[in-house]
Amino acid sequence: ASAQDDALPAVTSSWINAGSPQRSMIQSIGVKFSRNVSQIVNTGSLKVRNIATGNLIDLSATTLIYDPRNNSANWMVEKDRGALLPDGNYIAWIEIDTMLDGRRRDMNAAGGLPVDDHTFGFHQYSGDTDGDRDVDFRDASVLRETWQQSFGQQRFKSYLDFDLTDFVNEGDRGTVTGNYFSILPAAPAIHLFLRNDTGDSTTDNDTGLYASAFGSVGTAEAASWRARLGNGVPADITTLVSMGSGVLDRAFIDQLNGAALSPGSYSLTVEALDAGGGVIAADTLAFDYSGVPAFHPHFITTPPPGVSLGQVQAAAPLNLSTWGVQRWPGSQGAANWVIAPDGLSVEQRVNSAPSALISDQSFLNLRITGSFRVDTTGDDDFMGFIFGYQNNKQFYVFDWKQGAQASLGGNALRGMCIKRFDAGAGDFTEADFWWSNANRPNMTVLSPPNDIPWVDFQEYRITLDFTPGRIVVEVRLDDGTLLDRMEVNDTTFTGGRFGFYNYSQDRVIYKGFTQEALNNIYFYDSEAVDPDGGSVTYSIDQGPPDATINATSGSLLWQPTVPGTFPFRIIATDDEGLTGSQEFDVNVTPVDEPPTVYISKTAPTVLPGESISFRVIAEDDQQIQRTRLFIDDFEVPLDDQWTYTTTFSNIGSVELKAVAIDSAGQTSSILSYVRVLDPTVPPTENPNVVVISPPGQITGNPSDLRPLVSFQSPLRPGDNPAAFTGTVSPNGGTLQRWVFEWAPARTVDFSNLSSPAVLWQKIQEGTSPLAAESVATITPANYPDELIAFRLRAENSNGLGAMASVVFNPRSSNISGPATNTGTGAGATPLASFTSPLSVSDDPTLIRGTVSANGGTLQSWVLDHAPRNLVDTANLQDPSVTWTILAQGTAPSTDALLATIDPATFPNQTHVFRLTAINTNGKGHIATLIYNPAASGYTGPDGTTGVIPATANRPVTRITSPVKAGDDRTTLAGTVSANGGTLQNWIVDYASRPQVNPEDLNDPSVSWTELATGTTERTLESLAPLTNPVFQTGLWIIRLRAFNTNGLGSLATIQLDTGDASIPSVAFTAPAAESSIGYITDVRGTVTAGTGSLASWKLEIAPSEEVPLTNLNASANWVELGSGTTVTNDQLLGKIDPTSLRNGSYILRLKATNTNGRGIADGILV
Repeated sequence: ASAQDDALPAVTSSWINAGSPQRSMIQSIGVKFSRNVSQIVNTGSLKVRNIATGNLIDLSATTLIYDPRNNSANWMVEKDRGALLPDGNYIAWIEIDTMLDGRRRDMNAAGGLPVDDHTFGFHQYSGDTDGDRDVDFRDASVLRETWQQSFGQQRFKSYLDFDLTDFVNEGDRGTVTGNYFSILPAAPAIHLFLRNDTGDSTTDNDTGLYASAFGSVGTAEAASWRARLGNGVPADITTLVSMGSGVLDRAFIDQLNGAALSPGSYSLTVEALDAGGGVIAADTLAFDYSGVPAFHPHFITTPPPGVSLGQVQAAAPLNLSTWGVQRWPGSQGAANWVIAPDGLSVEQRVNSAPSALISDQSFLNLRITGSFRVDTTGDDDFMGFIFGYQNNKQFYVFDWKQGAQASLGGNALRGMCIKRFDAGAGDFTEADFWWSNANRPNMTVLSPPNDIPWVDFQEYRITLDFTPGRIVVEVRLDDGTLLDRMEVNDTTFTGGRFGFYNYSQDRVIYKGFTQEALNNIYFYDSEAVDPDGGSVTYSIDQGPPDATINATSGSLLWQPTVPGTFPFRIIATDDEGLTGSQEFDVNVTPVDEPPTVYISKTAPTVLPGESISFRVIAEDDQQIQRTRLFIDDFEVPLDDQWTYTTTFSNIGSVELKAVAIDSAGQTSSILSYVRVLDPTVPPTENPNVVVISPPGQITGNPSDLRPLVSFQSPLRPGDNPAAFTGTVSPNGGTLQRWVFEWAPARTVDFSNLSSPAVLWQKIQEGTSPLAAESVATITPANYPDELIAFRLRAENSNGLGAMASVVFNPRSSNISGPATNTGTGAGATPLASFTSPLSVSDDPTLIRGTVSANGGTLQSWVLDHAPRNLVDTANLQDPSVTWTILAQGTAPSTDALLATIDPATFPNQTHVFRLTAINTNGKGHIATLIYNPAASGYTGPDGTTGVIPATANRPVTRITSPVKAGDDRTTLAGTVSANGGTLQNWIVDYASRPQVNPEDLNDPSVSWTELATGTTERTLESLAPLTNPVFQTGLWIIRLRAFNTNGLGSLATIQLDTGDASIPSVAFTAPAAESSIGYITDVRGTVTAGTGSLASWKLEIAPSEEVPLTNLNASANWVELGSGTTVTNDQLLGKIDPTSLRNGSYILRLKATNTNGRGIADGILV
């Protein structure tokens, strides 16, 4: 059972085409709600009317996509549907009463407030790309920009593809030219609706209250407003209108009618008039008036999901150390509760006013056992215990008096007694605690005194069984002799805190109390309301024969005897005989499982003074009774959502502990951490990290022997999500151990898998290498129903380590990154998955995957990508994200090469690659791959040749070495791929740098010397030697070109410096490349002159969009950070102040020049 928000929803905003100004083609309509309406919003909730014709638009061709994170709904027009609407003006509204699922728009009878339809307007005018209601030269220029562009190309505009050919051409020109140099005038309209439509009668607009409301669009020029009932005399309502909207209440409609309405059929018309009295907009609403409201009752509570059989937890001692004292009015002084040092006993030492020592947690379905005695002969008053404690005005009390006594206007009788205290909004008097011979307004005697006195110095053993609706108290002597057993059935308080009670009796000792679970009573305190304000009675229509329900209170009690799933249907009946029902299943299990608990954080790290929120998330097979959160061992208060927001001032790691207690009293806890960063210390990054999907990283010195780790399964749809296989290799070293762990993916920073802020929970570990062997087998049901990160890490004896991870929901079949299904209806859903790159050893340039129709008929597949920071992986179809297509096709494939990418074309950041497969039945599947293609490094300008037809494939070239420090400078290595076409040949050649214009690498006037050629594809392989005497001292451009048989080509280049030792050298030592900088940061580095003499060095910064790392001499807005004339060795060169820069990526450039004119530059991205 899932709780439903009973608050009536409202619309807070609306938009067209995902906020785009274009009105050439309406492709989506979106609204945002005040709360989550995912269970009640539907396609019919949106109504659209053509203002000119008055016709409602059929929206069955739209797909409703709801995003619960921001409570937004988008009605999307399928791509092949094209223009859903003819050109014109439209009024739209969200019809709230179609979303209420039996609950009424007008909740006045139940004390609620009505919620009105949300009204808004828009237009469509083919060719209007900027939304200004005309088609002019600006719109024509957009058409020119997308002319001859096809689906998947960057400049393709689907809203100008009117003939739905996925190609903007002559077939679309006529639609635009037909509206060229014309204007669509705005048109006003009114939407009139019943404010209290029951939505529950045989006539759709049947109403018992007949209040109405209206909204409008384009009526700003209205000079006046009027309304009439039927053909009656119009009445001016201008004063009732505000911003084009208004409400006509019941009294006003009666006034229009000349008398109170009698049952029958009516029509109401509202008109907007111009200054001359002409009607500019109108709407008429027909409705039936039934005379008397007839609202059905409905349930507003959620039943617990289940119960277990029998006792499931051994007795555990109650530690009193954290309990607190509660006092009530009385003529005597305050009590003196003295807790023993071990926390297992307490003594109340003085005669006092009514008082209790109360637990800090609630109890339900528990047996509490312990002993007490009176160590004095000096008095004969009350001792006992308190339970079901809600607050200091609502609780149960068991009290025991030694001798009868009259006082405070009543009698305190001798013996044991059970009472219910409920002061409501009032206050107790001392007499409420004294009386036991009769009830009082705030106190009810549930079990009258039994005339058994307690004996001085005698030890008594008491047992309390407290289950919902049933209270049993047994009192025995210390030898086991039963003195009395009292049983009470009362459902006022079904759980609550426990404590020891004392009134006017000193020297009472309570000790040795324990708790044990008695979780075999199913209790559901149901509640239904009648919107008419009437009373409700309850009955069971379906359920086990021994289940009972209180007809007045709705409290359902049942004690199951066998496990299984038992259906229930309970009925609520109001004064008029109208009914509402609630159906649910109760799951009875043999034993109760302890709760699961974990901590959600808004961030794994935080700055001092920066706000951060924690949420305790707990689940149980029965019911969560209480959650607690401790920060560095101090408990903090949680709100109704079990959330706590705070800030920290001290730098370092903060420990979090969450505790969950279920209805059986079983407790689970979990530890987590958050790191408070030092704002004066820059964050440290490992420059050797290669993040690939699954994310992985290495630790330690990369030049030494480190282990290799990888997952083989599960990595793709169809893999068993419970069976993990992997490889752990010492890679020439000595393996120390490997560990397999998990954590909620939302808590993990995949660029720092070693972060101490994440609580990784161990699944398995070992010390022997694995070769595609079983790592562990998990039980998916034991994990939260969300994305989980599984981490496999290994360390060698030299301290070096490596990690790999895979992210998926073990309760779902979607593996290989976040994924989603699309489409609805019957038929097979295709499967899409990536097969490479899936580990750090895979070539990041070759994307391979599998596309299967899965028993259906495949329509098409598309591979595209977008920057990771723009993509919400929980909403892979977000229309606001621009995806760039890499490849597409119509045939299934198995571990096939889908696309070859050139990292040089990607910014140095993480990307999401999306593989979408769609069957002919409209159902689809989306798989994702997340990694940074540029993480392996790339340098040199590149270019392309030929003209790209829409369906042609261009080869890809990539030089992979030598491109960075440490590469072998004697051999040129790289990749040549036909990229889906047919390779004709590839060529490696070179020329002197002074002869080459990097902006024109195909200049025929340059003399290029050929080094190597070939006709077969190459993948990260040796292509040509780079040895002297071919390359004498100097600067050289080396070019790798490739051509397909369709005439298309591509090229990549590097610049090779074979100069002598008189060239200076520069290197950054801090910050690391790709660091995120949030504070004033030192830039350190080394500058040497080689065998020459240094003239000067300069440190500069410029936005990365202005200069590529491959051409550090490019013209840009360089800002100097530091300069000098002497060599440096890991010294301060300058400082970066991020407060003086806008957020974004920047290039740091360090240049040095010797006195002989030879110079060098190095750069890093930050």
